[in-house]
Amino acid sequence: MNGKRKVSSLFLVLVLLLSAFVALTSAQDAVDWETELGDYSGETLRIIMIQDPWVGSFDEINARFEELTGAEVIIDSFGYDATYEREILNGTAGSSEYDVVVLDSPWVGQFAESGFVDDLTPLIGQQTLKGRERTLRSFSL
Repeated sequence: MNGKRKVSSLFLVLVLLLSAFVALTSAQDAVDWETELGDYSGETLRIIMIQDPWVGSFDEINARFEELTGAEVIIDSFGYDATYEREILNGTAGSSEYDVVVLDSPWVGQFAESGFVDDLTPLIGQQTLKGRERTLRSFSL
């Protein structure tokens, strides 16, 4: 990584994680989410994505996540071309400005070939929640 953190994320991973969060918090299966997620007070999770009509729906999810973890979630959303340009510039510069980069499907190959994303395949199916085996594939809205 040469001292610079690679921006690593794909839209699929973000959707899976947010879906898991929503599904599990609404399931009321006696999980203590504050304990499960941990305390990230003072931390900031920065996300960049295209300004789609559904971006506003993250407000409720983000507020709940912030309440549970103490972390602040900041979503920067721009028009299609502006998002692409910013993501290319950040990737080329090896920037760590964003923790999550939501890519449009046609960009995935280019970003992967350029080394702007990490392969998260090894992480899928290996997530556990304090001793309770859960796979990312098992979550849905």
